[in-house]
Amino acid sequence: MKRTLVVLAAVLLTGGCATGNAGTTAPSPAPSGSLAVASGRPVRPEPGFADLARGSTVSAVKLFAYEPAARSAVVEPIIFMGGAAYCKTYQVKRTDTRCQEEWTTEESRRKVTMTVAAKPALLTWQGEDGDVCAESLADGSGGTCPISVKAFGDWIADNPESMVQATVQDGAITKMALIYTS
Repeated sequence: MKRTLVVLAAVLLTGGCATGNAGTTAPSPAPSGSLAVASGRPVRPEPGFADLARGSTVSAVKLFAYEPAARSAVVEPIIFMGGAAYCKTYQVKRTDTRCQEEWTTEESRRKVTMTVAAKPALLTWQGEDGDVCAESLADGSGGTCPISVKAFGDWIADNPESMVQATVQDGAITKMALIYTS
């Protein structure tokens, strides 16, 4: 009886978690083409956010800080899509105002400090001559014109929380391209 109470107390104190962190939550599922079914009712796919700390990926992020000398950046993974594409991907009713927007963003609310490569590719959507240089302004792919580290840092200082397309290889940011939103 005493052993049962000790085990029960241990389970209650740990929230039933035998391993892992009780505060850790699984990432949202990535979008899918079909609806999942729960309790006999269809469930819409939820936005999924890139796991920047592992492997290699390309993702839109909010850039909070970039320190070239420390080779670090503080970013938040986001979803950045055209409104119509967002509503189609996540099966949102067309009457939703997000579907009429030029673009829609969803924040993950998870800031991450990332390692940045020694010489990352830094790109902007506006060339020195004022011309727009981007494959597409609405798809979130970011600019294609090279920009100096100083000019990139100045842009971020003048435009806090700028959206950037970040390319991550083996857990380090190797490219940051400013996303056009005006």
